[in-house]
Amino acid sequence: MKLLIVTDLEGVSGVVDWDKHDKATPEENAYHQYLMTNEVNGAVEGALEGGAKEVWVAECHTIDIRQIHPEAILWKDARHRLIPSAIGMRRGKWDAMAFIGSHPMAGTRNGVLAHTQNGRVAGIYLNGLLVGEFGIQAAIAGDFGMPTIMVSGDREACKQAKELIPAVEAAVVKYGTGNLSAWCLSPQKARQLIARKIRKAVGNWDKVDPFVIKGPVTLREEMKDGMVREVKASTVVRAFETRCEKNI
Repeated sequence: MKLLIVTDLEGVSGVVDWDKHDKATPEENAYHQYLMTNEVNGAVEGALEGGAKEVWVAECHTIDIRQIHPEAILWKDARHRLIPSAIGMRRGKWDAMAFIGSHPMAGTRNGVLAHTQNGRVAGIYLNGLLVGEFGIQAAIAGDFGMPTIMVSGDREACKQAKELIPAVEAAVVKYGTGNLSAWCLSPQKARQLIARKIRKAVGNWDKVDPFVIKGPVTLREEMKDGMVREVKASTVVRAFETRCEKNI
């Protein structure tokens, strides 16, 4: 089978502060890249051991390509636009998806770096269902017939993922005590846990149903300033990409 791994930074063990992007020091960049690349490599190792023939990785925050697993196919984009058209999603290209580094949705108590898309968003709803970034990505995968089979992140992110997809394998790599604090697994333990969970997930990938939001789809975005914005489309993919095109 062919696996797509989607990544994020805020759910990685050891990360309890926001990515400073261009304003980060070289040391801060190296620290985040090491932690993220380490967990992604654990996922690639476990997926290959579980029977995956190809493992593709779509980064949202920078992964160090010099240290990525040699069998991984890494997608990079200077603008970090993790949208279906940018990464070339199409039906049949991949069989299943996993999400490494997932964080809880905005407003989650004791959710480490909890947010949805950006700091201005209070919540996003797909046909009335409140979802975080995991839910959005899982629904996009579902539009292409792909089940989301594994997730890693903090305890609250994994709990929210299993509420949407009970069969998803979840690797809890840190336990939040606040928005900016957590008990964290060591990089070695996090990597081993992720490898073990994704190995099992790949072995059972065809027993997990895709997470599907049937169209027509209304994507409702509620902002912290009280504004509400809606996009209506035939599918989740089109609704999400229209949202991004309008930069709402």
